[in-house]
Amino acid sequence: MAYVLTVGTLNINTGHGPSGDFREVLDQKTVEANLGRVVDLLTREGPDVVCLQEVDFRWRGTCEIDQALWIARRAGYDHVHTWAHHTSALPRSLWGLLRKDEIIFTRECGTAILSRRPFARTHQYTFGQTLTESPVVNHFAKLLNESKGYTFVEVEAGGMRVGIVNVHLLNDIVYQILSTLGRTVRGEIFARAWQVEKLLEHVREHHEAGLPVIVAGDFNSVPREDSLEFRHSRRGDHDDYRRDVSMVLMREAKLLETIPELFGAGAPETIGPFHTYPAVDPDRTLDYVFATRELSFHSYRVVPRAVSDHLLVVAKLARRTLAGVAPISERRRVA
Repeated sequence: MAYVLTVGTLNINTGHGPSGDFREVLDQKTVEANLGRVVDLLTREGPDVVCLQEVDFRWRGTCEIDQALWIARRAGYDHVHTWAHHTSALPRSLWGLLRKDEIIFTRECGTAILSRRPFARTHQYTFGQTLTESPVVNHFAKLLNESKGYTFVEVEAGGMRVGIVNVHLLNDIVYQILSTLGRTVRGEIFARAWQVEKLLEHVREHHEAGLPVIVAGDFNSVPREDSLEFRHSRRGDHDDYRRDVSMVLMREAKLLETIPELFGAGAPETIGPFHTYPAVDPDRTLDYVFATRELSFHSYRVVPRAVSDHLLVVAKLARRTLAGVAPISERRRVA
């Protein structure tokens, strides 16, 4: 069965490696060494299109390197589409009031799509600013720089045009604000659910217009197990996944599909091989590749090579025919 496209997704932790804090200021040698490991991994795995999250665009703390272009040029990707989700609404003249080595409020950081195939169209979307149930937190998050959304491109593949969506859910700025205010983060209701609904709304619009769509990225959401027991260890993670219904919404929409192990047919022993975070000794799945029904997964792999705090996911997709496609030949994490 000839495949249509191989898509990878990787949160690169802004070049801070498997265990570095993205607020940490790094020297150029360290940044380039960490990004170089990302390049080596992408060169080895060779996805046609790769979706990157937590990409810095010339932040002084990572030596003002445009990380998307840096990686693309060295890994052999000719086409790059980026969008900084963290662009402050404050005038640049006021940024100095907030300057601090570890601060992220004035930082341009976002998503990037790298491709070896030309883009037929590019776009980006924002989810808006209704981040929590607290109007005060929402206001300050918007004022400072939270503008989460996703990056979108169209490419030609297998004789058809395919839409690629690169998404990163959740709101880092909200965490920072709540922490500063002394609020307990665990148990807070974050607005991933309505972000997923907005994402599905846009995907449905593209799909109804005749465009097959692949959605990849860091969803910061764990799979729903059949028993709904949520056995995934959190080991001090700020998030409380028991309140997360993102994957339920994705599944019930009947618009996007992924492998059964990650979409409601899973149990701890079957989900385990697809854990993507933390990259060193992973214990939960946060990163996914989905596709509309015109495409079927020929293979789906998590690559256990820690170049960031997330692991790379690589999915090979085939065009679905009337007779269907061969079953997935490879679902395991591979070395």
